Amino acid sequence: LVSRCPACFSESRYGRTLSEGLDFHVAGDGNFSHRHNVRAGDCPPFSYTTVYELDAQRVRDMEERLVAAGKRPQGKYKGGVPDEALDACQDSHTAGSSAKHKSASDKFDDKGLMALVCRHDIPLCFTNITDPGEGQKYMLASMEWLFEQLPPTATVGAFYDVGCITDRTRQLVRRQTHFGGRYDILRPGVTERLVFVTSAMHAYAHQWACQIVYNPRMKDGMGLSDGEGTERLWSALRMLIPILRVVSRLRRHVLIDRQLLRMGRKMRNGLPQYLRRRAKTAVTKAAKANVELVNSGHGRDFLKQQWEHQRKAETSVRSRTSDVACDSSEH
Repeated sequence: LVSRCPACFSESRYGRTLSEGLDFHVAGDGNFSHRHNVRAGDCPPFSYTTVYELDAQRVRDMEERLVAAGKRPQGKYKGGVPDEALDACQDSHTAGSSAKHKSASDKFDDKGLMALVCRHDIPLCFTNITDPGEGQKYMLASMEWLFEQLPPTATVGAFYDVGCITDRTRQLVRRQTHFGGRYDILRPGVTERLVFVTSAMHAYAHQWACQIVYNPRMKDGMGLSDGEGTERLWSALRMLIPILRVVSRLRRHVLIDRQLLRMGRKMRNGLPQYLRRRAKTAVTKAAKANVELVNSGHGRDFLKQQWEHQRKAETSVRSRTSDVACDSSEH
């Protein structure tokens, strides 16, 4: 990981809390434009070890754990968002659900890609999507791989289009066993060090009660990280889309891996300029925020108190029930 992004992973201190910003911010997203046509077929095998691609067996293992967890008694969700709001988020998004198809299952054998990038938009790994829909298993498998590379006390903030739904899933399947231990789909000790949030651009498509808890612009510790680095990655890889459709299946994996190697090296070399630009942006935004704070005529403590009151009111079950009742009466 240090070789991929020294700005992120050369840290010597680990264990930062959410209020301190956590140790690492990463973002994951699936893309179904980078698919492979069945008619293109495959080629004779040749020797090449991918650097960025995760083993497909890891994803299958995660799927088996999720299926097994679904047959067990559920745990409790303690994220603070009413279930009605999360259900509405889940119904309105195709990401995170294998049942909602994004790619024709009969025309393409490889349906897309799932990528994970650091807060500096440098690619960390990718997974081949073989299902018509973007199941949560791909994101969870990527997070499991990431924690295997990190120190045992490192904390991570994970940005995902449906971070709220994935967060609820991992909490519901995590429960106390009869023998005093815990059943979890992630490795022991990971859940306590992992915080899910929605990516900044996609957050506004979520319910307001969900945004209050999972929108990175409303969550302490997320700073100016937007979680949209994967979107910038897909934009940089768009020239491969027509090529990946028709090359042999094995060569498709090699092409993606080699392109990520080139991009990662280029972005790593450009880190000084990137950090300088981001620092200037942070200073500018901080100055504007201070001006708005002064112009409001209220102190910081008063505004924080008002925000906490709004959070409690908007995420209460009573508030959500009244909203549903109003929507029903309008229809």
